[in-house]
Amino acid sequence: MARLWKMVKESLASEILSISGGTLAGLGLAKITGVLEAFPGMIIMVPGFMGLRGNILGALSARLGTALHTGLIDSEELFSQETISNLVTSLFLSFFVNALIGLLSYFFCLALGVQAILWKLVLLGALSGALASIIVSPFIAVLAIVVFRHGVDPDNVMGPIVTSVGDVTALVCLFLVAKLILWIGG
Repeated sequence: MARLWKMVKESLASEILSISGGTLAGLGLAKITGVLEAFPGMIIMVPGFMGLRGNILGALSARLGTALHTGLIDSEELFSQETISNLVTSLFLSFFVNALIGLLSYFFCLALGVQAILWKLVLLGALSGALASIIVSPFIAVLAIVVFRHGVDPDNVMGPIVTSVGDVTALVCLFLVAKLILWIGG
């Protein structure tokens, strides 16, 4: 029973953070309607783009948690070879899979009759995905190690934190890269 209570205690705060972050990301999406109107294909890629944050960064968090529990990563060494390897892998995955999301979004735009330019959607996916991963991945790695050092199981808290921080950061990166592409490509 004590173990169950510990899991609930550890998870509750991160779940509340996740709800707050998701709401914040939704409000942010509502605020960028001007960019969505200027870049109509972007709205088709938003659900896949946002979902992918949790998939890639959630997997990163889970791998780090397992590595900490099994001793592959020493909690006293912030950026071991194992941690760096995981960070690089998630960055490459994020870049390429988000470029693929841009490509798939283009084909959905064609099928639905939504105006879209292939290079803009692919570039938007690749750059904003990579930028979000560059920002969030090191934060996730450090946080997983820090919570582990303090006796908290990263598996109990990191998922909701990854979702929340990833959603907000991804939306900001998507908006900034979209503005850059609109500025460059007209």
